[in-house]
Amino acid sequence: MLGAYLGDGRTAGEADKKVRFNVADPDFANLLNESVAQVLGTQPKATRIEHGFHSVVYDSAVLYDFLQQPIEQLIPYAESSPEAFLRGFFDAEGYVSANLDFAAERFRGITIGIANSNEAYLSCIERLLATLGMRTSRRRTHVAGEPMTIRGRTFFRKHDVWHLLIRGRGAAMLFSSSINFSIPAKRTKLQDLIWVSMNLEPTEGYKWFLGHYERRGRRWFKKQASRNTQSS
Repeated sequence: MLGAYLGDGRTAGEADKKVRFNVADPDFANLLNESVAQVLGTQPKATRIEHGFHSVVYDSAVLYDFLQQPIEQLIPYAESSPEAFLRGFFDAEGYVSANLDFAAERFRGITIGIANSNEAYLSCIERLLATLGMRTSRRRTHVAGEPMTIRGRTFFRKHDVWHLLIRGRGAAMLFSSSINFSIPAKRTKLQDLIWVSMNLEPTEGYKWFLGHYERRGRRWFKKQASRNTQSS
């Protein structure tokens, strides 16, 4: 819950003391709902749609005050269960992608990453991944003041956006075995890409991926008719 909150959570303010998650993926919303309810010892609430997002909202002064602590005070909780903390953060802010060479029509490998603007969070993630044997690199993709459009509305970035990257089949396999994603779509894509990298030549892997995934905007989604991947 803490990892997911640092990635996707919000608090409503001192007066209301509400903890809110607005996420695009309904499976992630359900996972968060169950997680927060378990932490609070209560029954999950019904999720609702707000401005196109799946919203999970809880009124809890105790949880609000806990999550308002500085990152330095929250780090010990993350370190006590690094795999679960990282899984929550990668569910919220993470992605897995195929490295494709379109000119040569070759599958070049796997990248797992997270995108975030809080460098203190990224430093924490880097340290925890290192303790689990995974090396990372950073890349800045957007700068403060740059315009961005979200669901038809234009905003201006307040901070630089950084990506923290894990590259290579070995690192992907280690990530899968020790952390992985909770969100089914992300977990399935990671499993597919590991399978491709282990079983197919680069040209075959390229064709397999394009045959089973389709691009919508900047992201790749699994085609509905291609769910049984390893048996294909």
